[in-house]
Order: sequence, then C-alpha cells, then structure tokens
Amino acid sequence: MKAIIICYHCVKDEMNSYLRPTTVSDFDRQMQYLSARYCPMSLERMACCLRDHTPLPPRAVAVTFDDGYQDNYINAYPVLRRYNIPATVFLATHFIGTGEIPAWEEGYYTGKKALMLSWEQVREMSDGGVAFGSHTLSHPFLTRIPRKQCEWEVGRSKEIIEQQIGKPVTTFAYPSGDFDSQTREIVREAGYCAAVSIRAGGNRPGDDIHALRRNVIQLKSACHMVFPVSFVAELSGAVGHVRDSYYRVRKIGVHDGRRALVDGAP
Repeated sequence: MKAIIICYHCVKDEMNSYLRPTTVSDFDRQMQYLSARYCPMSLERMACCLRDHTPLPPRAVAVTFDDGYQDNYINAYPVLRRYNIPATVFLATHFIGTGEIPAWEEGYYTGKKALMLSWEQVREMSDGGVAFGSHTLSHPFLTRIPRKQCEWEVGRSKEIIEQQIGKPVTTFAYPSGDFDSQTREIVREAGYCAAVSIRAGGNRPGDDIHALRRNVIQLKSACHMVFPVSFVAELSGAVGHVRDSYYRVRKIGVHDGRRALVDGAP
C-alpha cells in the first residue's frame, strides 16, 4: 500500500488568512478518524522505511504542517497529544519569534496576536514529541533564486532550528512545492534525509526520498458535511489530483485556450 503524507497550514476557526484554515472541530474529527482507521507514524520513520524498503504498516500516514503558524501550538498540538499522533512542523525561520507577518498574509491577517510561532512554543512542542523540519529562511521559490542563495536558505535554516531545539533536523519541505533536480541536490548535500513536495498522491519504496508526495488538506468546512468521504478524498490525494489538473488547464488556457478546451493536456 502507498504511504500517505498529509499537509496542513492553519488550524483555527477564524478565516483571516490567505490560506484556507482547517477549523478546530474539523481537525479534531480528522485526527480522531486517523487514530481509529489508519496508522499514524512520524515522517522520519516513514521516510526511513521507504528508503530501506522496510515494510510499512497498513494505512501508514504522516501528519505535517507548513510555515509555523502559532495556531499549530494553540489549536493543533493539544489535539495531536489527545490522539497520540506524531507530527512534523516545517518552519520558515525568518518568521519564527520575530513578530513579522509573511508577505502572503499581508492584507489578510487581521488579528492582534502574533501570527507565527515563538521559539519558546517550538521548544515546548519539540519536548512534547513534535518533530521540526526546515522550510527555508524566508520561503522563496527555490528554483527562481541563484544557487548560492538557495544553499544559504536551505542550510542556514537547518542550523538555526537545530540550535533552538538542540536536536538534529533531518527533513525539509520545499516552499510552495517548488523544486527541481538542482534543489533536490542542494537539499541532499545539506544533510536532509528526506524532503516533501506538494505533489498529490502516495509514496512507495523506491520513490525519490527527496521528492516525496504530500496531500494538502484544505477543503472548506462545509465540504466536510459528508465526512469521512470528503476527508478520505483529500487524504488519498484524489482531491489534489483534481486540483492540480484544474490549475494546469488554467495555466494552459492563458497561453493556448483552444488546446485547453480541446483536451486539457499539460
């Protein structure tokens, strides 16, 4: 069976985010479902099994979060502990403990509290069993910057997190899912054991350990009125494949609308 990795960003009831937050009640219900029907495991252990062709338990799933939103600590962390589910949080370190709002959230976030995690919260979660990986320093599109800058973003962020939590950082998430053969090489050379994308689908032994597939959970709360069907569709990557196809068609349509309407080919 394919090993599944899922990705969240925000877990909160307020919708004041550029991203589509998962409500606290939806997240609780999803984690309860995973704990009962799947085998949650750490991303690092899953990656080692895939790399070494070690058998995985049936319905293996790893839970991850991108960017380092403070609601991961306030809302998601207690739920993860309640159901004893391992998780990995990928930090864009430039925004952690600085009070700075990421560019993509400007004009969306209207709250008065800090939007991103503090290092104190990171350390508490780390001590409580949550793993932390790198999401670079400033969340750039890695394929669009010079190699030296890419190496700095990838390597320095790892050093900062390790200094803050006192543990090795072994996993990496490509910002915006943007990577190519050069960025994979840089990530490997920086010492990461595994890296995740946001390409939909599952993972099998023999897959590129530095380009693992991951399914983004971002359906609106109203869609979960048909839970668990809607969640399983996201979990499996089915929704992600449809979403990817939609954006490919839209992209083609900008350049060649006739072809997009005829066959939707990339």
